[in-house]
Amino acid sequence: MIATDFLGNSAQAAHYGYTLAQQLKADVVLCNAIALQTEAPQTGFVPWPAEQYDLMMDDSDKELENLKLELYKIKTPNTYIPHISYAAEIGSVTQVINDVAREYNADIIISGGHSASLVSELVTGNHNKWLIDAVLRPLIIVPAGFDATSIKRITIAADLKNLDQDTSSLLQVVALAKLLGAEIQLTYIDLHTHGGTRNQENFYQQLNELVQKSGYDKISVSVTRADNVEDGLDALCSKGQAQLLAMSHHPHGFWDSIVHGSHTKKMIKHITIPLMVIPAGR
Repeated sequence: MIATDFLGNSAQAAHYGYTLAQQLKADVVLCNAIALQTEAPQTGFVPWPAEQYDLMMDDSDKELENLKLELYKIKTPNTYIPHISYAAEIGSVTQVINDVAREYNADIIISGGHSASLVSELVTGNHNKWLIDAVLRPLIIVPAGFDATSIKRITIAADLKNLDQDTSSLLQVVALAKLLGAEIQLTYIDLHTHGGTRNQENFYQQLNELVQKSGYDKISVSVTRADNVEDGLDALCSKGQAQLLAMSHHPHGFWDSIVHGSHTKKMIKHITIPLMVIPAGR
């Protein structure tokens, strides 16, 4: 499923999602949420009158139809041509996207990452932050300026504090990698405060146990040392070997500091490859 608001990076994200669907031999549903005015932060605006929503629905349907036709122009010889449907609903972004994802049994949700600014934050809020906290399916956030490309390597970061969740997240990435014929790099961010060769050996042992549980033979393991989580993630993304970075999101754990507050905004703002967020326990 491709979530779109027709702004900024949304067209490029839709192109990415459609190209991924071609590789996966999957069909596509485009989704546009017509957000209630009360969903935005306190900006002094008043709710739209009821008749305005009818006009907004008509405009949304036209934009979705135009986007559908544009995506059908993306043709690669000997590749699957996904069927495209679309849905526009009135409601909060997270509610609409989750409802449409359930209705169409979506496996993955694609969303465009927008350049953050104070004005856009005040007027529209941070939809990707809300999605990360509430989405029921794996969410791929596509950074602005990223061109659609074949996924040959996926990096997934484990936190090694909840091995059951690490296993569940890895298995979801394995399912995607198998369809793409992609390699997986399973890594752990070792903060310098942990230190010690013995700890590193323990990290590698735990990573290798996860690999054995996955049953996938295209997985390599690594431990990345960094002063903080953000630097570790940047190092992983800047090497240029992976086309997708995956991590799980759960309320209490190693990645909690990433997906809440300023870390999330910083990573989504400057990450150079798509970020796949796997909801834990949902």
